[in-house]
Amino acid sequence: MGNGPSLKPWQLDRIHQNNDRSYGVNRIHLIYDQTKWRPSVWVLADFSNSSVPVYKDDIAFHSRQGYPCYV
Repeated sequence: MGNGPSLKPWQLDRIHQNNDRSYGVNRIHLIYDQTKWRPSVWVLADFSNSSVPVYKDDIAFHSRQGYPCYV
């Protein structure tokens, strides 16, 4: 799941209810306050601009969530 403008919280809630395996990408955590859904795996797809502090914060945040994380 990406976090583009077309993503709606109810779509994630359906995945959560079905307990489906899912993958979150990049800054998907920005929608966490609107849904119970959490990804099975998180991936940071573009670390080319790794000097940006927000990416380091995002990696630290997702690492604490308890699901596998890949950069």
